[in-house]
Amino acid sequence: MREGTVRSMRGMKVRRSARSYLAAMWVAFAAMVVCNVLFELLRLGGTTSAEVSGAVFAWFTPAGYVFAIWGVIYLALLAWLVYCTLGEMRRAWHPAWDLTAVAVLFAASCALNVAWLVLFHLQLVAASMAVIVALWATVAVLYRAVRKGTFEMPPTALGWMPVSLYAAWLTVAVAANASNLVTRVMGEGAPVAGAVSTLVLAAIVLLAGYFMRTRRADSVAPLVFLWAVVGVGVHTLDASVPVAIGLFALATLAALVTFVPIAITRAPAHAK
Repeated sequence: MREGTVRSMRGMKVRRSARSYLAAMWVAFAAMVVCNVLFELLRLGGTTSAEVSGAVFAWFTPAGYVFAIWGVIYLALLAWLVYCTLGEMRRAWHPAWDLTAVAVLFAASCALNVAWLVLFHLQLVAASMAVIVALWATVAVLYRAVRKGTFEMPPTALGWMPVSLYAAWLTVAVAANASNLVTRVMGEGAPVAGAVSTLVLAAIVLLAGYFMRTRRADSVAPLVFLWAVVGVGVHTLDASVPVAIGLFALATLAALVTFVPIAITRAPAHAK
């Protein structure tokens, strides 16, 4: 009886600890969303990220409509938090997940997101570059944590896809932030270098998408990269039609190479 009581007390302690971590995740998420609303929609500080970015013509910058993906990201993260909360309530966590690590990483990512927002709005682009790299690294580790062991026992899509969406877009955001910073430092007087570097960056990003699809069974990341590269092409149309066409061609080729061969190789198996 005494041993059973000890086990029960330990179980209650674990559950209380888990609820504390989940509460911290919800608070961090709410704070991040509120800060984004204040800075972006209500123009706290008198500007928006788009206006700061548009102060210079940086080649590797998606067109304005592409940034609507942030709304999708926040909605996806909201769904992911609900998934995490219900999973804990049902004691249905994926066995490879470490809730402590997941909670700490997610809360840290929210804090870094707000820090980047503040620094970028203050036009401290170099400092914001360091922060967004740290944000990308944090979310990448979070992605690894929620995908751990998924090839043996995969969780539902909500267990990792929202984090993949976030990590993939942050990859694009790091490249765009770097392009903006380099343009501010070097000036806008080197169109050839800007065009070539944009094509190279786009190729690298699309190659990363191919790797994620074929090696990690992740279809979310390559779709985000395709969305972004097409948006960069739209952005560069006014500056250079050939570069825009090159970006569209790269995106088309990447889409075919990344997705079509898989469908073709699986067709005979379905036929049988």
